Amino acid sequence: MLHYNIFSKLFKSLIFSNKASFIRKSILLILIIISPLTAQASDVPIIKTETVIIQSQTSAIYDTLLDFDKYHLWNPWLFEASGDPSIGGNVWAKLILDGKEMESNHTIISLAHNQVFCWRDEMWYSFLAGGERCRYLIQQNNGTTQVSGSFQFKGWISGLSYLLYKKQMLDGMSNELLGLKKHLELQK
Repeated sequence: MLHYNIFSKLFKSLIFSNKASFIRKSILLILIIISPLTAQASDVPIIKTETVIIQSQTSAIYDTLLDFDKYHLWNPWLFEASGDPSIGGNVWAKLILDGKEMESNHTIISLAHNQVFCWRDEMWYSFLAGGERCRYLIQQNNGTTQVSGSFQFKGWISGLSYLLYKKQMLDGMSNELLGLKKHLELQK
């Protein structure tokens, strides 16, 4: 009931005030409405893929992940990419998200040879809804490699992004790992 009274008073004051006051109060109202969605921004869960076992050495998988110019050969999600495979390097990519083709820009933030490869989104809107994405490789004694991925939404509306795009991100990352598996195992 308290929220209703606040909204009612705010709405009445919006109608009967000057333009500058109306704009300030409109912004406040928008912030009040979306605050539950942004309140969880710092606690957005990490989206993790299932682990995929690839019949390949870790070094071959790691090299394939960093060979951006050849993503079109195996990656159904990020079907075109180019860039600098080093810490701080920029990677440009085309991807399909929610059935729409889009371009993305990334900066590599973590590389551990034959173990980890991570990047951060660097689009103009990343301060609102970007993220960090990692791929993890673990060499097994039998010559196979466990491969998994993760993504965490970052930014002011990351809670909303998580709610809207969790499934698409998980599906895209999973399809990427399956494409990587198929590509590398066909080369044997």
